[in-house]
Amino acid sequence: MDKAFFRTKGQPIMQPNEMVHFYSIQHQTKPFFRSMYHIFIRTHGYFFFPSVWLLYKVYNMEAVRNPPEQAKNDSRYYFLSRIIYAVRYQDAELMAKLEHHPKRVDVVWERMKLKYDFERQHNPVLPSHQQWWFEYKKTHPKFS
Repeated sequence: MDKAFFRTKGQPIMQPNEMVHFYSIQHQTKPFFRSMYHIFIRTHGYFFFPSVWLLYKVYNMEAVRNPPEQAKNDSRYYFLSRIIYAVRYQDAELMAKLEHHPKRVDVVWERMKLKYDFERQHNPVLPSHQQWWFEYKKTHPKFS
């Protein structure tokens, strides 16, 4: 009987350009961008261009681009998302509009009003930034 009875398999021979890994290859097991490609494009490629077209159509709808005042007043999301811009750009007109918003969230309003007053007094926005914001609101009515 062979003395090395525990050696049941032949020892693998190295190929000429084979890599020897002296380090962990755990991070190589699932490539990030390649798996993104496989998940989104290769498996769902049938729906990729139709979904881009649908997203374009929805984004350019008049109801999304220029919602009526009634829709703005019926939306709590409108209040919660626009108050951030009102405080960031110190927009007195938008703050006055949001103060009497029907779906106002009082906790958020009080916190943001404090921040608005403090920032206006101690850290006023540059006039160029404010000017940019007013022009942006004119071209994108959903933010006004």
